[in-house]
Amino acid sequence: MALLVRVLRNQISVSQWVPVCSRLLPLSLTQALSGTSQVNPYILKKNMMVMTNNFYAAILGYDEGILSDDHGLAAALWRTFFNQKCEDPRQLELLVEYVRKQIQYLDSMNGEDLLLTGEVSWRPLVEKNPQSVLKPHSPIYNDEGL
Repeated sequence: MALLVRVLRNQISVSQWVPVCSRLLPLSLTQALSGTSQVNPYILKKNMMVMTNNFYAAILGYDEGILSDDHGLAAALWRTFFNQKCEDPRQLELLVEYVRKQIQYLDSMNGEDLLLTGEVSWRPLVEKNPQSVLKPHSPIYNDEGL
């Protein structure tokens, strides 16, 4: 859960991702990437394929979960985000609620503004005074010289 908070606040660095990536990669590949041994291209390609397949499976699971009810979304988050090891159901419930609110918030954004600015504002994980939809502020364009 702490990793999610750091990601959402854009305060994550590469060093914080190393423990996450080391769980995904075999020890020999982790050592290879750190420069302590030779890189085996076969193992690297094989592991990249596994990681790619896991990524696609997670995206499909999230897509199905977002389009279905909260049980489907909770199952997708439990499988991929919590790695099937969520011991506190309140954390899972909080994350499901956050994803639903964030999707609703993103749907309320003006698509043209989003394309022109490329800026996305994220709702906080825990809000003191939550509303069903907080309208995003309209961006200011710098159209001088156009």
